[in-house]
Amino acid sequence: MYLEDNSWLLRMFIDYPYLPTPPTVIDAVLNLINLNENDVFADLGSGEGDVLIRAAEKFSCFCVGFEINRQLLLEAKSKIKRTAFNGKVDVACADLFAVDLSPFDAIYVYPFPTIAAKLSEKIQEECRKGVKVLTYDYQLLHFKPAKTAHVHSGMHAHRIYLYKT
Repeated sequence: MYLEDNSWLLRMFIDYPYLPTPPTVIDAVLNLINLNENDVFADLGSGEGDVLIRAAEKFSCFCVGFEINRQLLLEAKSKIKRTAFNGKVDVACADLFAVDLSPFDAIYVYPFPTIAAKLSEKIQEECRKGVKVLTYDYQLLHFKPAKTAHVHSGMHAHRIYLYKT
C-alpha cells in the first residue's frame, strides 16, 4: 500500500525516526545470514538504501526496501541508480505495516520500541517458516534469537539479533 496522504509525517517522527544503520552494523548483520541469488531480502525502513545495496552486493539476491520518508526514498533511488545493482534493488514508499511480508526470505528491520510489539505480531502472522529476521539494538517480542552478535560503532555498542520464523 502506497501512502497517499500526510499520515506518514506523524509516523515518521513517532514510530520511525531516521537512524541510519552504521556500516559496521550493516556488515555484522549481513554476516549472520547466508542468502543466495534466488532469495528475496527486504529492509523495512530502508532509509537511503545502504543495507539493500550491501545485501545485493554480498548475496546477488533481489533486495527491496520500504521507506515512509519520501525524501529518503528519493535519495535511495538516486543511490541505487549509481550502482551496478540497479535492477537487483528496488524501493517503495510504504508504511511497513502495510507491506505483505509473505514473499520474503530474509527481513531486516530496526524495531523501534514504539512498534516492537505490533511488528512482532505481524511477523508471526505473515512470515512463512524459515524466514530470517534481523534486528539490531532492540529485540522482537515473542521470538527467541537463533544467533546474536555484538559490534561497536564509534562509542556505541550494538547487539544484533537473528531470528528464524
